[in-house]
Amino acid sequence: QLKDYAVMPFPQGYLAKEDAEKIAKLQAKIAPYAEQMMAEFITGDAPLDDETWNDFCEGVERRGMADMLALWQKYVR
Repeated sequence: QLKDYAVMPFPQGYLAKEDAEKIAKLQAKIAPYAEQMMAEFITGDAPLDDETWNDFCEGVERRGMADMLALWQKYVR
C-alpha cells in the first residue's frame, strides 16, 4: 500500500499474456546485443562514431526493436 504522499509516476498497467511472451522473446534477442555493445563503447573496444552507432542501431532493428516498440505502444497510449 502506498502512503498518501507517494505518487505513482506512471499509470499501473498489465500486459496481455501473448504480448508479454512476444516482448520476452524480443528482449532475449535485443538485450544481450545491446549490453555487449554498450560495454564495448564504454571500454573503448568499439569506437563510438557515426559508423559504429549506425551499425548498432541496425543491429537492434535486425533483432526486432520495431516490433518491440509497436507492442509497448499499445500500452502507453
